[in-house]
Amino acid sequence: MTGKQPLDLQHFKDLVHERAGLTFDNTREEILRQKVAEVMCQKGLRSRTELFTSLLHDEGAFLDFVNHLTINETYFFREPQYLDLMMSPLVPELLARQKDDEKIKIISAGCSSGEEPYSIAMSLMETYGDDTSRMFSVIGFDINSMALAKAAEGIYGKLSFRGRDEEAIRARYFDQGRYGLIKLKPVIKDLVRFTRFNLLSDEYPELIRGADIIFYRNVSIYFNSSVQRKILTGLAAIMNYGGAVVFSSSETFSHKDIGLLSLVEAKGLFYYRKSDPAEHKKDGLEAPSAKGAAPPSPLLRQPRRGALKKPMKAKTHHASPCVVAAQAGSVKGGIGTPSAQSQTTDDLFWEAVACFRKKEQDRAMLLAEKLKDCPCHRGKAYLLCGCILMNGKRPREAEEQFRKALDVDELDIEAHLLLGLSARNSGENDRAITSFNKAMYVQHSCWMAHYFLAESYLAKGNAKKARGYYDSLLKILENELADEPPLVFFPISFKREDLLHLCRRKLAVIQG
Repeated sequence: MTGKQPLDLQHFKDLVHERAGLTFDNTREEILRQKVAEVMCQKGLRSRTELFTSLLHDEGAFLDFVNHLTINETYFFREPQYLDLMMSPLVPELLARQKDDEKIKIISAGCSSGEEPYSIAMSLMETYGDDTSRMFSVIGFDINSMALAKAAEGIYGKLSFRGRDEEAIRARYFDQGRYGLIKLKPVIKDLVRFTRFNLLSDEYPELIRGADIIFYRNVSIYFNSSVQRKILTGLAAIMNYGGAVVFSSSETFSHKDIGLLSLVEAKGLFYYRKSDPAEHKKDGLEAPSAKGAAPPSPLLRQPRRGALKKPMKAKTHHASPCVVAAQAGSVKGGIGTPSAQSQTTDDLFWEAVACFRKKEQDRAMLLAEKLKDCPCHRGKAYLLCGCILMNGKRPREAEEQFRKALDVDELDIEAHLLLGLSARNSGENDRAITSFNKAMYVQHSCWMAHYFLAESYLAKGNAKKARGYYDSLLKILENELADEPPLVFFPISFKREDLLHLCRRKLAVIQG
């Protein structure tokens, strides 16, 4: 073999992680590899070493490289339930405390090409009309200068319109432009300001300080836990007391307690609130914040010991643990300790779980793939792979893994629930309903199936169906019949008392 070996991709991983906080683990490494090749081609560079040297010493070249890495596809009114949450109760609560001459400041962090902050502005305009500009300040920021330039132009293609009420929204707030493009009207465009900002920076610009609501959706998934903590601490520091941080539905539970924000429920959704320590008020269902305790990882939690009151009706595998035949180090990167040859697949499974919790996605995926070879853990290995892909924002590939888990055991309630959650996160409520119905068939007293069926029907505007499932959930809870299956991966867990309170509140809202 002749010639020099290409510079290892790890150098690029380390650089973008150190300067921008971005993580390219096993599930995203190929993206980085492709972007490196693309930029080399565009700049006419012959080696990775040339590109890396340029990125290391030229800030402009590095920022341009980050632009290529952070292109994020989004659309108007994505996860509209969180915009509804903003409109009620968040904004009315803030208005009740606000001084007459103060604007409520709403931030879209990681705003990409502007669809989210403009959706915020349109939601406000729908309620407050011409007073919107006097009452609110909407600001979007991102590290990607190309995305911000597109946001400032306010010109979009048809792929940006996949949300609700598409035709009505387009008619009110957009003009038809050339070449099939759609142009935002000045009445909305003028409500939003944009700025470039790196979330890893120690100093936040004055423009975004004093925030009342921060939308931080579909961004944190790209950072490891230590970077997430640093960023969330920074966001909490620039917020006013009483302010809220809103994550996407798949990210809410992935953040460890930093002691500055409280997890709060409203309308069946969750957000983080910065409480004034002098007030000690609790609105809604506030999660206890014990020192050292952390909310569950987004798609993974340990089953509570003794949680089952009745045995599962679903088919389960009780085969004796297999002994892994592989010698230590037989898989690239290493499987375990020097005693790995006698390590059971039970041990490996929980090691994979621990790696996933610590955001060590490469190792977790490696172990999960290895476990697929063992019949007694194959189904859960597919689920773990699916969860890693789901957290990597690859829902279709994740769902393929969940379906493979069902090929192993068609009565795996967790696979049905995860498929339903994935569909719900994508706004596909009909698919979600199908999966949650199957979960309920497996175990009728599974509260999660009833709860998410009610939520999915409510999202479709079918209050009658939603009320029926809330009613059945309430009866199950009141009679203490709720079985909580031994779920390892599903993200949400409630105390029975909290569920009862939430269910009664939902029914009261539906019944008026």
